[in-house]
Amino acid sequence: MATHLGDQIAEARRRKGLSQRELADLLDRSESWVSQVERGVLPVERVALLRRIGDVLEIGILDLQPELGEPEQATTPRNTALDGLRHALTGHPALPPLLGQPIIAAGYKVLAAEVDLAWNAALASDFDPLAEILPEVEAATRRARGEHRKRHLILLTRLYQAVSYSFATEGEADSAWVAADRAIAAAEATTDPFQVIATHYRLAHTLIALDRDDQARHLIKRTITALHPLTKDNADHQTLALYGALHLVWAVLAGRDQDRQLARSSLDEAERVANIVGDGRNDFDTEFGVTNVKLHRIAVALDLGDAGEALDVASTTNPEGLSTERQLRFHLDIARAHTQRRHVDQAINALTTAEAMQPEGFRSHRLAHQVIHDLEPLATGHTKTALDNLADRIGAHT
Repeated sequence: MATHLGDQIAEARRRKGLSQRELADLLDRSESWVSQVERGVLPVERVALLRRIGDVLEIGILDLQPELGEPEQATTPRNTALDGLRHALTGHPALPPLLGQPIIAAGYKVLAAEVDLAWNAALASDFDPLAEILPEVEAATRRARGEHRKRHLILLTRLYQAVSYSFATEGEADSAWVAADRAIAAAEATTDPFQVIATHYRLAHTLIALDRDDQARHLIKRTITALHPLTKDNADHQTLALYGALHLVWAVLAGRDQDRQLARSSLDEAERVANIVGDGRNDFDTEFGVTNVKLHRIAVALDLGDAGEALDVASTTNPEGLSTERQLRFHLDIARAHTQRRHVDQAINALTTAEAMQPEGFRSHRLAHQVIHDLEPLATGHTKTALDNLADRIGAHT
């Protein structure tokens, strides 16, 4: 539990004779961050960071959280709704056409429409359409020649990005990595640099899900540097959208590193670009625009421990034009903000709103389980009953 964890960290810090400032320096964090963690205001949600704290304080991870065992137990179990997609990815749908076995596949226009539908279904946590269309697109791509092949490769790139996205959002980063790697291979075969950049954007999200922030940071920095010269002189909106979306990932990484200056400058640059691009677009399936920048401001503020700022931005944000998944994350972040401020009723209300919006996605969402876990020591009376009922519905008790 967050409060218990904060007490354990404070006690271990004092045993080593460290001040909050000294511990902050050793962790490359701010003194304010250490203070908020010790007071239970800011939960430590990343296993890698928890292990780092344990290493610095010379205390085992089970000593920091004895009531949980390994912290991964606070996360959601494997989502069985992904079984079909998992099997399709593991069996590699390219194998039958590579062996010369016939597979019936529709024409390009039909496949493109089906990929659109599959992406939309994935955003609503319905993954079956992706599993169904993947073998067809693989087979059609390997049969195509000339310019037709390039069009099919772009379609295959987009499809594997959808697969990677699906696994990443459900916390299955290993499968997400496999799909992202296949997306990059297909993108490189198109010889279109923007397709490659879009796959780098998706891979960065997968690396973050794996807690491999150093690799994600390296990837994003190189990609932004390469793309930046093309964003000048009246660049088209697709180029700008990619550039802005990469800055949102950069801001997320900076927030996780407690680098306020970089986080805010990255968000400001993304906002500048979003004001040019506008809302209502979905270039390279990034959903980049003014509203999505606001959603990232909320998430980054929470990582920095600024729950008040997160709620202020949320009060002026209407996510209805974005995908259901983005709207779900919006309400989960509101719940996180209220949890950090110990507003139990408001946090439960936000969780209930999120559940009603997308029950399946909510049930398996890591943040939903984490917020419920963080609320458990705070809830009493009627709020405890409401929280227990919510936890029972999605199997979030620890």
